[in-house]
Amino acid sequence: MNMNTWSKKFLWFISGAMIAGFMSFVSSSEAQQSQFVKLIMRFGEERILDDGTKVGVTKGENETIVVTLSKSASSPSSTSSSRNARIKIGTYKAAATTNSTTGTIRIKIKSVDQEGNIKADFKASNGLYGEGSLAGNVNARGELRLTGEMVTTLFGVTRWRLVIVASVEDEALVNGRYSYEDVVTGVEGRGEFSRANFEEEL
Repeated sequence: MNMNTWSKKFLWFISGAMIAGFMSFVSSSEAQQSQFVKLIMRFGEERILDDGTKVGVTKGENETIVVTLSKSASSPSSTSSSRNARIKIGTYKAAATTNSTTGTIRIKIKSVDQEGNIKADFKASNGLYGEGSLAGNVNARGELRLTGEMVTTLFGVTRWRLVIVASVEDEALVNGRYSYEDVVTGVEGRGEFSRANFEEEL
């Protein structure tokens, strides 16, 4: 075996090792994980990884190996839409507990736009203990968060800042909790509900 042939084989070996190491680094970095991912590819082949990254391997000039990486960016609207896909337009009803007192609350989802922004109405005991308007969205973990104001008229007019957080499941909002604060006095209260079921509109 002459020196030239040996040099080419050695070059191919080093290049292959570098590609394997580089692809493992890219894959693990994209996934933010410590484990390595092994890719075995032929020249001219393309692969699409789980995160959407496209990998291509071609043979370049002078015995070189060319690796190309590309990734199509998802639009904010499509990402937001997928996050909010499980939230339904309509009313969710729950038995909620506030200060050891159980009552009925309703969260009516009025709209979800293309950016994933949600508008909703809130009523406690059919409005007897407060009602108001809320806005928010669903985050990447499937958690609904709504904020806004509620007004009670039971003992005079009182305005409250209201925050509702719950996990979105099929046909329900679960593990819900909410807090409210008097806009004027700062008096606070908290409540929770285990499950708010979706009410079919008649």
